[in-house]
Amino acid sequence: MRVNSMKKYGIIIMAFVLAITLSACGSKDKAKNTDKADKAQQEIKVSKDEKVPNDKPVADINNHKIYGKHYNSMYVQTKMQLAQYGQDINDKKAVKKQTLQELIAQELLRQDAKAKGVTVSDKEVDDELAKVKHQYQDQFNNYLKQFKLTEDGYKQQIKYSLILNKYLSKEFKNPKVTDKEVKDTFNKLKKQNKDLKFDEVKDSIKKSIVQQKQNAFLQDKLNDLQKDAKIKELI
Repeated sequence: MRVNSMKKYGIIIMAFVLAITLSACGSKDKAKNTDKADKAQQEIKVSKDEKVPNDKPVADINNHKIYGKHYNSMYVQTKMQLAQYGQDINDKKAVKKQTLQELIAQELLRQDAKAKGVTVSDKEVDDELAKVKHQYQDQFNNYLKQFKLTEDGYKQQIKYSLILNKYLSKEFKNPKVTDKEVKDTFNKLKKQNKDLKFDEVKDSIKKSIVQQKQNAFLQDKLNDLQKDAKIKELI
């Protein structure tokens, strides 16, 4: 089975999960979404027929089952992200398909990370959670409510993010970004916003290019993993 639309969305949910966990939900300013994004999030609803029982298997990846508990959580996040990217969230079959693809992609990478010796301890997860709760307090509770997550579900996100970061550090070390790449990207942005100052945005541009290269690496890795994987969608 191939994850056909993965290239289109570029591992949206994975990047999203990384942003909201390891960056502790972003800066307080960044945590305030645009009006458009806020509106999209407020309008997101998940009907009863879109959910599956928590203990129901939804996919089997190399003889490892993914259950409804994780599917339901990912479904909400997927729906919100698709809405923010202007996609049709009324097409339940499409949202379901995208959710399953994200779950499958995450599990394939998690399994490969484990095979490569990447581990994350409970203490690492608990320390990260404590850091987020201490820094963001009420915002943390609002986030859980917004994405219909339990604290345990959020810890699973943290664990996956830590695994993915370690995996990237091990498999894709120090992606190089040239001065030309940064300057070319700046020039493109400058056409859209003439007030941009190179010295003020160059670090952000470099970080963005690194993330793009990481996503490209993950996409290639997923394509390879899928070739030999035994994948069954069960819903």
